[in-house]
Amino acid sequence: MLSILVPIYRFDAGALIRELHEQATSSGIPFEVLCMDDGSGPGFEHNATVCNDLPHAHYLALPENIGRSAIRNRLAQEAGYDHVLLLDCDAALPDGRFIERYVPFLNKDMVVYGGRSYQASPPDNKQLMLHWLYGSNREAIPAEGRSGYQQFMTNNILVPRQVVLNHPLSETLKGYGHEDTLWGLELEAAGIPIEHINNPLVHIGLETAASFLQKTREGVQNLLRLDAMGVDDRHIQLLATYRKLKRWRLRGLIRQVMRIKMPWLEKNLLSSNPSLFYFDLYKLGCMLGAVR
Repeated sequence: MLSILVPIYRFDAGALIRELHEQATSSGIPFEVLCMDDGSGPGFEHNATVCNDLPHAHYLALPENIGRSAIRNRLAQEAGYDHVLLLDCDAALPDGRFIERYVPFLNKDMVVYGGRSYQASPPDNKQLMLHWLYGSNREAIPAEGRSGYQQFMTNNILVPRQVVLNHPLSETLKGYGHEDTLWGLELEAAGIPIEHINNPLVHIGLETAASFLQKTREGVQNLLRLDAMGVDDRHIQLLATYRKLKRWRLRGLIRQVMRIKMPWLEKNLLSSNPSLFYFDLYKLGCMLGAVR
């Protein structure tokens, strides 16, 4: 009935795997847990040990990294049940009813997004502050604040397996970011319904500000690829702003201004008191090519 799919990359997901298995067992439904390591390399063998010791659980380690979209497609291909629950590995379950909340949707032909949350208290390590602040304010949105394929992510999503097989995640985007944006646009265009529920997966794999900014720059490059593809920007504010500047022929002027401001913005974002407004400006500067 349910295949729980966990792509893993350089993270100790043992606690998550055990709790998912325990909750699925308690639910009384037929299930399997499939874990696939995306070329993490040595040092993460513990995940295999945990997974392989559990009934109805399977673990596969890929020899090299194939990417965020490809591994999710591969997991769906390997799945044995009609519904797949795609979950990020650097996460924790919010309570003991996480799997239970998805069970009523296992007989429905729709996408169900449970959401994402972050720990309530800011991290003690100030290098993690930017990621926590961004996630808590921009990603941790209750179901009532989400609509359609806006705020849609692949971190915690129940999908009919056949939907993934018929509409796989695009593997044209490389690196980090916006593969879920593109997938959401494709599912929306295909007329596949989506339901938003309050069943958030707690994101615990916070990145340092330096790492988070690096991934942000990678995400901007993927956003530029989406621009070149001509995708709809209704749900992508940064892309919509970029296109307005292009239409108004202001990219060059704003780029010059942003080149002066970027070191100052980055200094703030690497500090213990980062500003999300400055983060938005930083992303726009990256998109305009203002990073030297």
